[in-house]
Amino acid sequence: MKKRFRTVMIGLGVLAALIFAAACEGPVTPEPAPTPKPAPAPDINSVAFGAGRYVAVGDEGAIFSSSDGLTWSRKDSKTTGTLHSVTYENNLFVAVGNSNIIRTSPNGEEWAAGRYIGEGGYLLSTVYENGQFVIVGGRHILDTNLRIIGNRGVIATSTNGTTWNERSLPSTVPRLNSIVYAGGKFVAAVPVHFSGNEHYGGDDDEEADGPDEQGVVFGLEAYPEPEIGCGHYAGHDQGGAPAAGNFGGVEA
Repeated sequence: MKKRFRTVMIGLGVLAALIFAAACEGPVTPEPAPTPKPAPAPDINSVAFGAGRYVAVGDEGAIFSSSDGLTWSRKDSKTTGTLHSVTYENNLFVAVGNSNIIRTSPNGEEWAAGRYIGEGGYLLSTVYENGQFVIVGGRHILDTNLRIIGNRGVIATSTNGTTWNERSLPSTVPRLNSIVYAGGKFVAAVPVHFSGNEHYGGDDDEEADGPDEQGVVFGLEAYPEPEIGCGHYAGHDQGGAPAAGNFGGVEA
């Protein structure tokens, strides 16, 4: 009996000691929850200035606006598709991207969808001159199993930046990467070394490894209707030596 009483007393003493130690240490402060990491910023593909604002566009439908080029705020583009290019002309921002995405804004703040008339594809570059906007890009060529086996060029024009009409191109013209207006002509750049292994403008917006590319240009008569012409390019080979060529299959 005495042994049991002694055991109980020892247990109560240990419990009292633990309670006293906890009281001396004060209340237990819970560890703060880990701060969530911010989502990675989307890649930015193009920037333009107009109406007193800078506008940048990029992946995941990103459109950012800034009055000073330092502090930026994201705008609602109403799309998650990649935007490749933006320009400001004729009192209008025009941004273009994958899957015929066209977004327009007079001030860089509120954006509306444009209307594309044609099969379209992925739209890579836009410019304005001589009373019209011009978009260039490409379209996948699929086999019977819906596998991508190549690409072809796309051109569309608009007088107001809102409604776009696709222009016909020879089937031999590959995708058009970029366009500029100079010397009375629209000039678009296309890849020289082009293969069906190249993939551009898909949902993941990744391009498979393919041959190196060099620039080649062809002219488009600016007004009233674009007409395909054949141009020459000067590039450099792997060793840096000048190289010359032309865009075969399209006669001036």
